[in-house]
Amino acid sequence: MALLTRNGKRLTGLNLSFFLGFIFIFANTLSAQTPLLCSTSATNQDVRSEGLTEPVGSILLNCTGGTPGQTVSTNLTATFPTAVTNRVNSAGNPDTLLTVDNGSGPLPTGSPAVLLSSNTLAFNGVTATVPATRALVFRLTNVRLAVNLLPAGSPVTAYFSSTSLSVTSSTAVVATPRAALLSNGANTGITCAGSPLPATFDVPGFFAAGTRFSSLRVTEGFGNAFIPKDASSDSGTRIVVNYSNFPTSARVFLPDFVAGNSATQPTAAGDLGGTGTPTGGVYTPTNGGTLLLARVIGHDANGAGGAPIATKAAFTGQTALKSVTEVALTGGAGVAVYEVIDASDSTQEIAQFPTFIGLSTTSNAVTIANAALTLGPVSIVATATPTDPVPRFRRTAPASDCQFVGDCNANYFPLLSVFGPAAINFRSPLNGLQDTEFFQIINQNPGTLLSYSVSVSYQNGSGFVFISPSETQGNTNASLRVILNASGLTPGVYQAQVIISAGSAGSRTIPITVTVDPPVAPAISISSVTNAATLAAGPLVAGSLGTIKGVNLAGTNVAVTFDGIVAPILFKSATQINFQVPSALAAKTTSQLVVTVDGVATKPQAVTLAAAAPGIFGVLNQDGTVNASGNPAAPGSILQIFATGLPTAGSLPHYFATTQVEAIVSPSPGGPLTPSFPASVLYAGDAPGLVGVQQVNVALTNPTAVNPQISICSTNLVLRACSPPFPITVR
Repeated sequence: MALLTRNGKRLTGLNLSFFLGFIFIFANTLSAQTPLLCSTSATNQDVRSEGLTEPVGSILLNCTGGTPGQTVSTNLTATFPTAVTNRVNSAGNPDTLLTVDNGSGPLPTGSPAVLLSSNTLAFNGVTATVPATRALVFRLTNVRLAVNLLPAGSPVTAYFSSTSLSVTSSTAVVATPRAALLSNGANTGITCAGSPLPATFDVPGFFAAGTRFSSLRVTEGFGNAFIPKDASSDSGTRIVVNYSNFPTSARVFLPDFVAGNSATQPTAAGDLGGTGTPTGGVYTPTNGGTLLLARVIGHDANGAGGAPIATKAAFTGQTALKSVTEVALTGGAGVAVYEVIDASDSTQEIAQFPTFIGLSTTSNAVTIANAALTLGPVSIVATATPTDPVPRFRRTAPASDCQFVGDCNANYFPLLSVFGPAAINFRSPLNGLQDTEFFQIINQNPGTLLSYSVSVSYQNGSGFVFISPSETQGNTNASLRVILNASGLTPGVYQAQVIISAGSAGSRTIPITVTVDPPVAPAISISSVTNAATLAAGPLVAGSLGTIKGVNLAGTNVAVTFDGIVAPILFKSATQINFQVPSALAAKTTSQLVVTVDGVATKPQAVTLAAAAPGIFGVLNQDGTVNASGNPAAPGSILQIFATGLPTAGSLPHYFATTQVEAIVSPSPGGPLTPSFPASVLYAGDAPGLVGVQQVNVALTNPTAVNPQISICSTNLVLRACSPPFPITVR
């Protein structure tokens, strides 16, 4: 088939050769192209665990491959384990920077960062041209994160992804949080007694006048934790000092500048070690940097705003640091702020500064003021905002620096000792006892000030540990009472801890275990199991009534069982239980009786059972009145006898077919010897409406006996059982 041009003309041989050559070159070009393959890497740098706007290491997306001259277009996303907290502009774009380097150096991509969520940055429409080296590097810098929301020491891992590039490795560690501020003298007391003010308010003047002072020491947690102000920050690292509990007449002064340990002469008052004359220090600027702190004027209560008294640029040579500025106090409290204006990037540096306290010498009172340090500015804002200070920090009490400095056991520090039991174990009955343990709190380094707090931590339960004195702060040697009160606790085991903490001076944790015993169940005993009518020992009869006599038989939940079969209870008291023998026992000759009171059971007791064992409760005359000595029955009248222990239709349905119930009248003991005679039985069966009671109606046909007795007998082919005689009266 001939090849035709667009206008239908046939291609010449030369044109055909050119066309085939072009197709061959184009095919070779396509086969030479390779995709871009990318992997993520990052700079892992130490960041301050107290920080909410910590700049993490740069994130790189290293790409190779592609075709020189090829234009790459993609969307990039970076996700972090905590919130991004960069400063944002009016459009809400964070001030992070994404660059691309094709071998000529990093250049901004021009794609603004967008916050997809609190912890995710996106860069849309990023373009780059593949260079001859076929290597591209995308670099994300100036990302700030709320590191304080993460566990200290946990690596901060970033996730970098692309919509169109093939990313073989997408995660990298960008930072490791570490405590930035260590200190000593922080969170301790400052003794305020009579203290003169100098004629000249400067550091040498205060030392010469003998003005009281107390030093605070600050130490970097790692080499570059203290950072001077840079172009992307509102301030350098700030140290906020919160003073409290000063007397109203006290005046407090601080040096305007504090030189660190690597300075020409460090600032030192001598109360935190060292030798030589107390000095405000001498600072000399160096190329490598040396720690210098400057007081901030015009700051707010959180340490934000204002500016240092001077910057590093103001120091052109060796300078003695002498000036001081007063701390404004309101109600005995005030805030002072230092800012780092010079520091070494690599050396872990230390600085200490005295707090001078002027107080009228006529005052006899001794007051303990407090000083607490934290990094600043202090904030709780952990999101990207347009106005909050950068950097900013959560208020965090610093750990002691004595291990780094190597003076934990120095005699210029207080040392806590607590004398008392290593643990408290207390046992109490329910709603019962109170107990007290005593502890002595001792400062092992006299001449120093011990400040401690006492608190209670409960593992379960609450309110059973009391501390006396009730104040949670102490300043000197003291006796401490730990009072345990189990009142109101239900039975069980409760655990708590008393924590005595003196900061760097030490701490003591005293474990407490309180065991509340359940109420002791009273011992249950059975003295007798009898026929309910006769109260005499003998067998019981199924369906009839029995009586248990004993001790501690009353309770909220009382049960009587025979071989596990529950017996109905008709009456119960502490010494007696009346019950109906279960009808299901009719075929048995023995059974195991158990009484249970509020969960406490007696040992099983063997009980003899019989088909019949009658006993008489009482006798009524024909008119329904009780037969008694003053109310005799008329001759020939009918007596109503109420008994238990006779076989019933409910217990042995066949029994009455083979059993005869007899009533026999006989003389009473001691009466005239008159022969006994049977009485005519008119009715024998269950007493209507009376559980477990049988009724026998008899006619007195021949009442010749004087003071007679009557017995009820049950007779069949194998058994004759009669009740004990029951006295009756007949006219």
